[in-house]
Amino acid sequence: MENFKIGQKLTLVTINTMALTIKSEIELIDYNGLFFVFKYKKKRERYLLKLGKTDLIFEGWNLPIIADTETNYYRGNACLNFLSESPELLRDYIEKNNLNPYFCRKGIVIYIDANNEEHLLYPEEVEQHAVIQRMKEKMK
Repeated sequence: MENFKIGQKLTLVTINTMALTIKSEIELIDYNGLFFVFKYKKKRERYLLKLGKTDLIFEGWNLPIIADTETNYYRGNACLNFLSESPELLRDYIEKNNLNPYFCRKGIVIYIDANNEEHLLYPEEVEQHAVIQRMKEKMK
């Protein structure tokens, strides 16, 4: 993974076991060919990470994107939920800055507008996910 360096500050966006979008600021400690060893910002304990097809990873901390769990209105729908001024800005940010070469589940990315309404960021993507299927049905 030539995009990563020891000591690099990264932001990881994942879906946890409670189906919530989690945005974590981490520092890369080591890479052994299969797993990343990292620690959370301002913490000492080390963790292992294997990047998956639903994980987004960006360089730096304090990113201009906001996960729904950073607000009082989080979803818990097993999708990647982001608040944004416009879908174009969010899509552009993800396309240009995501460092995870394995990310292939664009269809589960949801953009939440100023009215707290959910929209598919990539409606053209085929996705076998119940929440996404319901959203696509409503669009018809």
